[in-house]
Amino acid sequence: MAQGFHMFQDEIDITPGTIGSWVNVDVSANVPSGASGAVLHFIGQASSSLGGDVRANGSTDDHYAQGGLQAEVHRYNFVKLDANRIFQAKIGDTNVKLYLVGYTDGNVQFQTNVTDVTSATAGAWTDKDLSAYIPSGASAVIIKFINTLALYNYQCAARKPTSTDAFQNEMYVNTYSPASIICGVSGTRHIELYMQDITNTKAYLVGYLLPLTSMFTNAIDKTPITTAAWVDVDVSSIVSTDAVAVILNLTRPASGTFANGVRAKDSTQNLNKSLTPNTYTGAVVKLNAAKLFQSYVADTNSHVRVVGYCYPERMSPPHANLIGLSASPVMDNAKFEMATLG
Repeated sequence: MAQGFHMFQDEIDITPGTIGSWVNVDVSANVPSGASGAVLHFIGQASSSLGGDVRANGSTDDHYAQGGLQAEVHRYNFVKLDANRIFQAKIGDTNVKLYLVGYTDGNVQFQTNVTDVTSATAGAWTDKDLSAYIPSGASAVIIKFINTLALYNYQCAARKPTSTDAFQNEMYVNTYSPASIICGVSGTRHIELYMQDITNTKAYLVGYLLPLTSMFTNAIDKTPITTAAWVDVDVSSIVSTDAVAVILNLTRPASGTFANGVRAKDSTQNLNKSLTPNTYTGAVVKLNAAKLFQSYVADTNSHVRVVGYCYPERMSPPHANLIGLSASPVMDNAKFEMATLG
């Protein structure tokens, strides 16, 4: 059944055996025919790591030089799969690991070559019209930020046009910390971008999400109070009863480098790697029937924010003759209540 994102209970190691060149990665053993893309998780191991990047098979994109990955650091990526369920990856050394976290169906569409949608204005929240690149009805976009200038950090963030979120002070990119996030769009297919620099940093449109995804106007903070342990995160009050996964932003605003990870509720994997100071990553994680996932934060300086969720294709309402429906104030375009009929 279509649901946008299909997330695994445990991540699958698909690290390429070849170092230093673009190679095909075949995920057909783990992903069904017809899948449109893969959700991936890069992790730098204990020793210094040279980095890694991914692209669609047949793409000419090459952002490997901006895809550094420091030791004990992680990030998520989203990439198109071809008809044979192949994408391409490049890793710098054997300390870089690449995991398959899940896959997408036809409700998530990707570009073979990403499109430059960098803001026209530096240092301010600026409207960006994406209607030329995504179809009517799209609910969100996948944006990849990169920085081409070594040793410099620049703020890069995205939000819905009506959002009041202002987390750009937690959202920097550098050559060791690019970022891929999922951002909700307006009905006219606009977003807002904040880019401190528009010469050395770039924003790329990787793909878009169709309905079966509900994106909040403002992110909802679900950072655990308990630190240094895997704990349950309950999102049942903010997602629909049929939600299957949540879309997240993980940020690390304070100094130091500490663990910040997420996993499915019943997973036993410990892939809670760090975010370097003032960096972030988007993520998607599976929900169980009780609408729980698990998170690990080493201290209270890390943040886990829910920006949306996805759900399966729905049948027609059983009482189609009822005409008064109103959106629940708890979430955007997700839960519905029957209004009082006169």
